Amino acid sequence: MTYDNRKEFTDATIGGFAYGRVLFILAAVFIWFLYAIVDYSKLLKFKAADIFTVSFLSTAVSVLFLMIVSFVFLRKYWIFKVITDDRGLTFVHLLKEEFIRWDQVTAVGVGDSLLMGNVAKGKAGEVKTRERHYNFPLTMKEKGQMYPLFSGEFGKFYWKDKIGNKLPIDADNCTLYNEIRKHIRN
Repeated sequence: MTYDNRKEFTDATIGGFAYGRVLFILAAVFIWFLYAIVDYSKLLKFKAADIFTVSFLSTAVSVLFLMIVSFVFLRKYWIFKVITDDRGLTFVHLLKEEFIRWDQVTAVGVGDSLLMGNVAKGKAGEVKTRERHYNFPLTMKEKGQMYPLFSGEFGKFYWKDKIGNKLPIDADNCTLYNEIRKHIRN
């Protein structure tokens, strides 16, 4: 089913290479953990001299705990895309989608976020509803659109428009923020 005025927004700071790198790291840690489980049988018969097995297993358990915490974190805070249409907006997280109707949105603004605001000086967009609020990075841009182009040099990041002007990464230059503001005014 298609809806009128459907737009998809993705984070301009994340490309296919970043996804591949995350998947490679997760696969390597998973293989390492499988090796630790197979090696678990040695732990049942371990001797005091077999400290390597015990330390390896404790490291593997620590990594598993870190992976579980990371998964929970990614599921809540890593937004792959945001979809807007005439009905409302949908936040697409890791293995989870959250739909919000436009009449549920009470405000859109900018808030502090160390987790999403690493490029935007600690700031992130905030969609507020009566029940809770949702954050999104200010580096979200419409999927398939070339401009604004996310650029940077020596740790200073900015948007580049069609003419080549450097624009700051803030709410006024975030296409998703402006799209949400346009819908809640109506």
